[in-house]
Amino acid sequence: LIISCQLLEAETGNLLWGERYDRAATDIFSVQDEVMARIVTALGGQLVTAGVSAIRRKPTENWTAYDYFLKGRDLCNLGREEASEPFFTKAVELDPDFALAHAWRGIGLMGKFWYLTDYSFACEALASGERALELDPNEAMAHHATGTALDYLRKYDRSEFHLRRAAGLNPL
Repeated sequence: LIISCQLLEAETGNLLWGERYDRAATDIFSVQDEVMARIVTALGGQLVTAGVSAIRRKPTENWTAYDYFLKGRDLCNLGREEASEPFFTKAVELDPDFALAHAWRGIGLMGKFWYLTDYSFACEALASGERALELDPNEAMAHHATGTALDYLRKYDRSEFHLRRAAGLNPL
């Protein structure tokens, strides 16, 4: 029995780990245990480091602001962007440095623009997205909100840059 295993990074296709096992067919379960142990040993440190990085990017220390943020995001996920904006605005009031709340507020304001066709909401959405970028230039949603507002304000070159950057930061 020959088993060849590889783990590839999905985004780049780079080989993270590879191993070949040549064992008797009766040892399949011991080979399985050995493969799992090698994967954990090879990648465990990388996964822990990635987890620590994610934890360090905690959106806010203010739990009330985070609660308002989650309520607004839930409304956006239901397609009710225009109704979400007050929740994001409250989150931003409670924590002015909450980049993700600024970004999603931009999306909520775009919802008001789509609902009411009032360009002042698109301008305000752009300001909110740009504030999010000032706070965290690597936040995909900040680029998404900024790019969306720019698109509706017919600033296509700048819009394309931010939408491409958003997709690059969060390709899913």
